[in-house]
Amino acid sequence: MKIHNLCFLAVRIFLAAFVITLVRDYMRYNSFVNSAPFYIFILGNALTTLLPAGIVFAVGKWLKKKGK
Repeated sequence: MKIHNLCFLAVRIFLAAFVITLVRDYMRYNSFVNSAPFYIFILGNALTTLLPAGIVFAVGKWLKKKGK
């Protein structure tokens, strides 16, 4: 298995983690208890999962291009 394939697998895992945490936060969100709007939770999850996914995706694309 090539390294770029592992990078793309990691990106899929990051995306799945984003969706799972987003659904979990949505189920737990209560506007009466939380003073922050829900989009703040989305932004926080995006920073912790989608930003690394983008970096790993870029590295995977670079490694795939370099390997050709």
